[in-house]
Amino acid sequence: MVALSEQRDEILGRKKATEQKSEPAASKSTQRIVEKEKEKEVVNDYLWAQELRRRMRLYKKNLSVEQVEGALRDLELERRSKKEELATTSAKKVEQARTLDQFTVMAGALERAEHRREKRKEDQSILQKRLVQDRERANKLAEGQSRLPPRPERSNATLAIGRERSTTRENRLNLIEDLLDE
Repeated sequence: MVALSEQRDEILGRKKATEQKSEPAASKSTQRIVEKEKEKEVVNDYLWAQELRRRMRLYKKNLSVEQVEGALRDLELERRSKKEELATTSAKKVEQARTLDQFTVMAGALERAEHRREKRKEDQSILQKRLVQDRERANKLAEGQSRLPPRPERSNATLAIGRERSTTRENRLNLIEDLLDE
C-alpha cells in the first residue's frame, strides 16, 4: 500500500513538473483544481486495478477462460468509459477555473482603469480650481501693486546681517554636532 502511494506521489510529482513548465500563468486555485483532478484520476486507476484483481479471483473460481476474458474486456470498456467521463468533467472544471481566472483578471483591470479615470477627473478638477485661484490672486496682486508705493530695496547692511545670522546658525549646529560626536 505504501509503495502504491509512493508511486502515486511520484506520478503526480512528474505531472506537476511537466504542468509547471507548460502552464506557468495559471492561478493557484486553478492549479489546485488541476492537481485534485489528477489525483482523482490516479486514485480511480488504482481502484479499478483493485476491482480488476477482485473480479479476476471470482472469475477464476467459477468461469471458463473465454468467460473470464469476456468479463475482463467488459470491465476494461467500462473503465475506459468512466475514465473518459472523468477526463471530460475534469477538463470542464479546469476550463471553468481558467475562464474564472480570466474574468477576475479582466474585472480587476477594468476596476483599475475606472479608478484611474476617476482619479484623473478629480486631479483635473483640483488643477482647474487652483488655476482659477491663481488667476484671482494674480489679479488681486496686480491691483494691489498698482495702489501701493514701490517696496524699498534692501540695503547692503540688512543683507549682511542676514548672512551673519545664517553663518552663526551654521556655527552653532557644527558645535552641537562636535559635542555629540565626543
